[in-house]
This record gives sequence, C-alpha cells and structure tokens, in this order.
Amino acid sequence: MTKLVGTGANQVPTNADLGKLAYQDAIANGTGTAGQLLQSGGATGSPAWATISTGTPDVVFPSDWASPTNTYTSSGTWSKGSLSDDDYVWAYLVGGGGGGGKGVQVSNIGVYSDGGNGGGAMLLYTTAGILNGATYVIGTGATGSTSDQHNTNGGNSTLTLTAANGGTVYSPSNNLNFKFYAPSTYTLAIGSYGNFVVNISNENGITFTQQLPSGGNSIFGGGPATQTAANQNNTNQYHCIFGGGGGHAQHYTTNGPQGRFFPADTSEYAGAGGTAGQNGAYPGGGGGGGSSAGQNGGNGANGNMRVYHV
Repeated sequence: MTKLVGTGANQVPTNADLGKLAYQDAIANGTGTAGQLLQSGGATGSPAWATISTGTPDVVFPSDWASPTNTYTSSGTWSKGSLSDDDYVWAYLVGGGGGGGKGVQVSNIGVYSDGGNGGGAMLLYTTAGILNGATYVIGTGATGSTSDQHNTNGGNSTLTLTAANGGTVYSPSNNLNFKFYAPSTYTLAIGSYGNFVVNISNENGITFTQQLPSGGNSIFGGGPATQTAANQNNTNQYHCIFGGGGGHAQHYTTNGPQGRFFPADTSEYAGAGGTAGQNGAYPGGGGGGGSSAGQNGGNGANGNMRVYHV
C-alpha cells in the first residue's frame, strides 16, 4: 500500500488502498436511521442499512403432512439431534381409536351398537430447543366390546416438555378433540394443502377455512361415530383431516322398527374407522360396532406421533 502522508484534518486511506474488507466511512453508505443495522450485500453486493424486524415470524408449514421427517409408534423421549435450538418443528399426535360396541338385539326393534371414536389429533408448533428432551406417550387402541352395545375409549397421546422448558403437558384431552398449540401469537399466517386452507388465529386455537371433499361432513378431530338420540337423524359419513375416523354404528329408533346406520368415517392423514365389526385403520381409527346380534365390536387402532422439520 502506498504510504499515506497528509496534514488534513480528515486525512484517511482510500478504499482502493485498504481492499474489500476494510472499514468504510459511513458517508459511503449514508447514515441510515436510528435502530438500523448495516446489512451485508453478499460477496458482490454493496452493504445497505436494514430495519430490524420485531414482529412475529411467519409460520412455516410442512410441505406435505403425509411425509413427516420422523414417525414414532411407541412412547419415548424426543431429541433434536443435529437441529439447532432455533429451528422450528411441528409435532402431530394422534390418540388411540376407541373400540366398537357389540351388536345387541333390542326387543323386536333392531340391533344397536356404538362405533368406536376416532383418535383425537393435536398439532404443536415450536422450536427444537423447546421440544428437546420432551417425553411422549402414544395412545393405544381400545379393544372392542364383547359384552354390550357401548363403545370403549382409546388412550390419549400426550407430549410433556422438560421441567427446564416449563413441564407443560400437551394432549388432545379427549377422543373427539382437535387442538393446536404454538409458543407465540400468530395472525393471518396461511398455508394451503390441496383441499383445505389453514388460518392460525392465536396461540390458543386454530380456525380453518374449509375446502374439503364433498359427499359428507368434514371435521378436523377424531370422528364421532358414537350416536345418541339427539343426533339419530345424522347419518352422514364424516371425513376427518387430522383425527382418526370413527367406526360403523347403528341404532334403533323409538318410532318403529326402522334402523339407522352410521357408516365408518374416513380420514385424510390418520386411519379410517372400521366397518361393521371390523378393526379401525392405523393410526387412530375407531373400531366398527357389530351389525348383527352377538357380533363383537372391532378394535381401535394405536395412535402415533409425527415430527416435521421445517
């Protein structure tokens, strides 16, 4: 470098003298505004002043819910592995499906049986550092009834954070529930997945703008195959999204010998409900109730946990 000699008050080396990585006088890039940082422009671009973002980051959705990074079928402890603490992940849990009821003849009216409820579903969106070391329990499917027309309950799937991360226990809480959890409040973050759109509204819930398959009712939790007198007229098949499908059920009516049949539910990302007397599909499908007197109910399928690195 050429020796610099000068007596001026502002005598400084030129950029050509110092090379690419040298400090540049702030005047070369302007002075920016209060709170900004000088951001690199990369190997060839010029640096520029940038405003620091203080808002909530956008939610990053999995590219395909049907293709998790890892699937867990038995209880254990989750490890972040090579992920950094700040990497975001989704945990998707499905509970065990309920068992179907035995087909029971009711007087001369008809055969009565409950279908097993589909396993409830839960989504948790958090960082790998928060999830690291969490213990998870995979809900087991219930055995179908061999004694009466009532269904049996499957086990819930749960995820518990370490004490250092708050010790919070997350669960769908019952077979027909669907819950979403996130560590912060998210607004107007939208992700599209073919046949439905997800709008995350806040940390305590999730709302969906439904664009779902036609030909029946669609719900996001486990399918409610157990029918009561209050909804005997609802014989539509349900199409579940994250929860397991409920199994076949049938009830008599109090107005005569006409029986009402409730077909097994389908599911987009979990297991379908079982047909009459058959087992529910994995994961989380409810067992089908018996369709004839003496037919035992089908078993519910076990749940699972799927984790997505996003």
